[in-house]
Amino acid sequence: MATWPASSRRFCADRPTDSAVIAFRRWHLSALVTGWILWLSFTVARMLVHDLFDTRSLKLTALNALNEFITVTAMALIIGLWPPAGV
Repeated sequence: MATWPASSRRFCADRPTDSAVIAFRRWHLSALVTGWILWLSFTVARMLVHDLFDTRSLKLTALNALNEFITVTAMALIIGLWPPAGV
């Protein structure tokens, strides 16, 4: 890895700063974790209570929960690809 002089580290437009790359990775991970927490707290809880009172099989409930998990993960990945303004 090439070392850059201390004076040009902040103002080099040719390469992204390490902090910008780290912030983007954290933004991406935060979008995924937020999506999974919302999936678990809202979707699975609602689905489980509804299916228990409707006496559906747990296999069907698990299949529906997996479908929602994949959907929420895809949405979180799409949202996570857009970095916040200013990064």
